Amino acid sequence: MNSPVPHAGASRAKVTLALLSTYVLWGSTYYAIVLALKAYPPFLLTAVRMFIAGTLMYAALRWRGVPAPTRAQWPRIAVLAIFMTVLSNALVNKAEETVSSGLVAIGVAAMPLWAGLFSALRGHHPSRGEWLGLVVGFAGVVWLNIGSEMKLSIVGAACVLAAPVAWAWGSIWSRGKD
Repeated sequence: MNSPVPHAGASRAKVTLALLSTYVLWGSTYYAIVLALKAYPPFLLTAVRMFIAGTLMYAALRWRGVPAPTRAQWPRIAVLAIFMTVLSNALVNKAEETVSSGLVAIGVAAMPLWAGLFSALRGHHPSRGEWLGLVVGFAGVVWLNIGSEMKLSIVGAACVLAAPVAWAWGSIWSRGKD
């Protein structure tokens, strides 16, 4: 028996809603960080954001029947937490204190380029089309920020450079880890 084909309109609506959510939520992140930094120091802000996000994600996954992490998985989760939370999100928050949001967005947009490089170093070479897509996406973020405020500090610049490298390394390192 053939399974029913989902209604194309419903699928298109879900994709549209997902993209709009991504645009609004991800697109407003850096501005929201600037506002939140008025009340919280950068590392505490990261801790609060990630605690809330992690708790909600854990609860949603458990509600859907996904088992809790095993004892063997916790050390890998800790490594990812260090690279993708402390060395990425917290450094972005730190950078936002002295670097304009546009420059932070450009720095973070470099993450897929770093991921492509780290992936290639592990033997999975992105195709020319994938590299082209990564470069065009990065160039698009740069283009969107042309003419915006360009405020920078040495510490902020170091944070903006380190954050996407840490996220990319954590993303590629985690592949194949259960």
